[in-house]
Amino acid sequence: MKQTHPFWKYVSFTLLGLTAVIFIILFFFWNSLNNEESTLLIKIFNQYYLYIIGILFISGCAVFFGLEFIFNEYIKPLKKISSEASMIVSSNHSHRLNITGNKDIKLLSSAINNFAENLENMDKNITEQALTARKDTEKERNLLAAIMAELPQGVVICNKNGRILLFNNLAKTILTQDAHATKDKYFIGIGRSLFKLINKNLLLNAIKNIEQHLQQNTENMASFFVTSIQTGHLISAEAIPILDQKQEMTGFILTFQDVTEDITQYDITHEKFTSLKQDLTGYTTTIKKAINQSVNKERHKHLITTLDQLSDKYDQITNIVLETLNPETSLKEKQRSAVFTASRPEFYDFDLFKAGDVKAGKENIDLLDTNLKDLMYTVFDTETTGLDPDRGDEIISIGAVRISNNKIVYHDLFEELVDPKRDIPLESYNIHGINYEMVAGKKDINATLPIFKNYTSQSVLVGHNIAFDMKMLKVKEKTTNIKFSNPVLDTLLLSAILHPSHEKHDMESIAKRLGIDILGRHTALGDAMATAEIFLKLIDILNSNGILTLKDAINASQRTYYSRLKY
Repeated sequence: MKQTHPFWKYVSFTLLGLTAVIFIILFFFWNSLNNEESTLLIKIFNQYYLYIIGILFISGCAVFFGLEFIFNEYIKPLKKISSEASMIVSSNHSHRLNITGNKDIKLLSSAINNFAENLENMDKNITEQALTARKDTEKERNLLAAIMAELPQGVVICNKNGRILLFNNLAKTILTQDAHATKDKYFIGIGRSLFKLINKNLLLNAIKNIEQHLQQNTENMASFFVTSIQTGHLISAEAIPILDQKQEMTGFILTFQDVTEDITQYDITHEKFTSLKQDLTGYTTTIKKAINQSVNKERHKHLITTLDQLSDKYDQITNIVLETLNPETSLKEKQRSAVFTASRPEFYDFDLFKAGDVKAGKENIDLLDTNLKDLMYTVFDTETTGLDPDRGDEIISIGAVRISNNKIVYHDLFEELVDPKRDIPLESYNIHGINYEMVAGKKDINATLPIFKNYTSQSVLVGHNIAFDMKMLKVKEKTTNIKFSNPVLDTLLLSAILHPSHEKHDMESIAKRLGIDILGRHTALGDAMATAEIFLKLIDILNSNGILTLKDAINASQRTYYSRLKY
């Protein structure tokens, strides 16, 4: 059924009202006539009724066609213009108006078409410029990444609060090499805190020294220190400030190198020089004693003087050699100026320079009132021997990826196979493809959970049907003394909030609705990666539905039917 245009509704109501008014006027007019006047009118109508009906009919047709003309020339084109102009702006810049109507309507259509032409040309120019800029940026990025990969020093760039914005492979190698198998692994990644990897007090002291240099406007802006790290190695580090256009410090560059062997060699050399000096002193004393006991003592007076000077010369040579071998010497001789923010290297996210309190890692932050896009997340999944942790089913694989600054940090991954110390049923193997031979000899859950706990630090945990995964972790609290108190979000519950009309909220159905391809289904890391992609798309939809903060998302999740399911 064709919908009636509002114009004709308004016209119909107007004509009905006008007709009613005319009939009321005629009614009072008829009642005011006397018998002779009313008889005369009836006689006239009976004699000339065809003319009267003809006049009324012609008047009605004139009104109708007049209104039809107004509608077609003024009203209908405006509605079409509105619809098609909206199409041009929202979806198809190439669309053009082809509107028939009066002169004013045609002028309006022409103006909109001209605007659309400019909009399309502007869009094409922006697209071309973006593609060109992307190619240039990609070339610069690849070149810079290649250069950074070959640097002889580890490089980490942080914001003022110690959050990592950039690092190269050598930095990752130096800071995370597992020198002691009994120690938990430490993680380096975008958005993570450098204070976890290098002594916080030393770094804060270096920042304080830099700020003092800035206030004093000294030529050398750098701060130097040598420290041990969690791997048991020693590093020699140099911190250089990064200044914004206002000459204010927004972050710092930390370059460092492993000097464990250099320090060891320095100590060995120092020890050998000390031992040699003792021997030389003994030999010198023996020779001087023999000379003093000889008959021609005065004849060897010059030799005694030379022997006395030998010790001082030896000390001078020793100091020169040891100073040369000292890893701190070459750094302290350099004059370092500040660096101004510019381009972007290997593993980076310079948007974190503008990070607020959440990204700064400040304590006592109320995460519940933080915007979902400003939080850091650990998206994880587990594979198990079965579905009943209370009856002995165990975790055999944990996979996870971090989300920082509303982006998936693909190089900051966690993937561990776990020895369950029990058999893996065939029905479970058919799902995840992990057999006992693959996990035999791997770390058990007692050794793996402390590592995973450290990986998830300062983040919100995210998973699909995460209640099951959290139950698997909770049953191990007594044996491992590891408790996960992070806030938790579930993509299954979030999907149920946003798509209540859909019956299916499994990972495959959600991914299909959101246009996401799942790779590595039923592997812990593959499912974690897919869940991370799903979660990022859900955040935008949550925001558009007024769910902005972590508290909003948790409260909304608790209202869903699925939140009442227990494991």
